[in-house]
Amino acid sequence: MPPKKQVEEKKILLGRPGNNLKSGIVGLANVGKSTFFQAITRCPLGNPANYPFATIEPEEARVIVPSERLDKLYEMYHPPKKVPAYITIYDIAGLTKGASAGEGLEIWRLLPMN
Repeated sequence: MPPKKQVEEKKILLGRPGNNLKSGIVGLANVGKSTFFQAITRCPLGNPANYPFATIEPEEARVIVPSERLDKLYEMYHPPKKVPAYITIYDIAGLTKGASAGEGLEIWRLLPMN
């Protein structure tokens, strides 16, 4: 009888490796999430407002991650394309008690704004 063939086990990769990340800014209402979003993305998408619950729909921005190592490798090998890593950041509306049922926002619409 010939010897049995050895079967090599492949490593299991969790997820698909890539050069991008996704992150969300989550927190309580009116703590500066949209301002922080503007500061790290340098874009005016998440316009902070002077009234509570200004962010209704999540904002999204894609930001290139600067890397000195990528620049050095690009200079050394001169590939046809230079593809930097990037991060996608989401500005998510503030968390409040009962937000899943639509509560919280209606209270602030009834109050007069000064």
